[in-house]
Amino acid sequence: MKEVTCSKSTKSLQKCCWQSLVSLKKISKTGIGILSLLLFFLFSTQRTVAQVEIDLSDEVIANFGVEADVYANINEIINSALFNNTDDWFVDAQWPGTGRGVIDVTDLSTISDLSSDVNANITAEFRQSEPIYSIVDGRIWIDAVYGRDQRTNGNLKDASYFTSGDDKNFDDPETWTIGEGSGGPQKNDIIEFVGHLRRNAPIGDQVIGTEFAVFGASTRSQNGTSHLDFELFRAPLELIQGNLVSEGTECNRTAYEFDPATGNVITHGDVIFSVNYENGGDNVKVELFIWIDRTEFPNDAAFIAFNALPDNPFNFGSASGAFNFYECNTNPDYGYAQIKLATAEAQGWVTAQVNSVPVLGPPWGTYNSKGDLVDNSPALAFIELSLNATALGLDTGTTSGSCQNPLGSVLVKTRSSASFTAELKDMSGPYQLGDTPEVQVTLDN
Repeated sequence: MKEVTCSKSTKSLQKCCWQSLVSLKKISKTGIGILSLLLFFLFSTQRTVAQVEIDLSDEVIANFGVEADVYANINEIINSALFNNTDDWFVDAQWPGTGRGVIDVTDLSTISDLSSDVNANITAEFRQSEPIYSIVDGRIWIDAVYGRDQRTNGNLKDASYFTSGDDKNFDDPETWTIGEGSGGPQKNDIIEFVGHLRRNAPIGDQVIGTEFAVFGASTRSQNGTSHLDFELFRAPLELIQGNLVSEGTECNRTAYEFDPATGNVITHGDVIFSVNYENGGDNVKVELFIWIDRTEFPNDAAFIAFNALPDNPFNFGSASGAFNFYECNTNPDYGYAQIKLATAEAQGWVTAQVNSVPVLGPPWGTYNSKGDLVDNSPALAFIELSLNATALGLDTGTTSGSCQNPLGSVLVKTRSSASFTAELKDMSGPYQLGDTPEVQVTLDN
């Protein structure tokens, strides 16, 4: 990770273990372990379930427009003053206002490559337009990323494709077979990913602002069917010569650790939220899973006992009441367990929208189902979600104890079907998002 020397001018770096450094006044207070991410999800107005149908809606979340378009100060799909002066992924002069774009678009060379050579089939990555953990208009911009993935139409190949036909979400990521692939359905071909983490207020001695995550992805599918996974790794994950290399220590991931007496989170682990959008419908179905140490939950009775603890941030279990666990292929002591909210008052903690009509794509253009470079994202190609990580008990900024990465890396994948156990198809990333920079503290005198 990048080493940074703190000084009086360093106002945008997170502090590892903020509570232990709060007395060092020359270190910025903007950081605190933010955002264990993003987990978003699960909710129902009358009962708590592990798979939920989220009605599509247009929302402003901490002054960020979550409405399935990508430009600030506007909602292209509906005419609503609610979206005047709101932030979004990009800005365009035709929609003036005080809203800002969170993605840096100053890399003119890469932008020229993306917008002029339709046969290059290149990948690209753009980072946040402000330094990480910057305070902008009274909110903390933790981190942001835009990623362009390769496409597979015609004879084109994608270098980050799952090639074995048997890779699963819960397998050890270092065992996934990743290489050049093509020929899959349009719904499995990822074109773009966007991710942004923010707090709606700075962090002070007594106040920790609510943490939100916003994610979006587009595929070449225009029939309104997508099966996407957003997997959030606490430890950094890298793709090196076609192989994923992880710094995670529990089956190459990071497992959650809980206080057995209260259920409080001691260590935040990896999470997946699975998103299924079928046939251009009116809602999105989502499921949430966390990585755990199976030896701490050897049976259903252990899950039931955890759900009864006074301070557990979420409950284990599925919509049917089953305690689903999917073990790692190289070590059955670890795996993904399905979770749900601990309380039923969850409405609005997750929002989702899909572009029902074409909307203007990124400044460099995007691709349609045929693989043609176009200005507008086709209808039903782009899905956008917001997640209230704090309300879901998934925010490391609200956890005392040892230093923790707020995140590390995010990986976007497509599945062949709505089942969590379906084979993985395409991958975009990994992208570093919310990773804690390595900080060297120096003090005058």
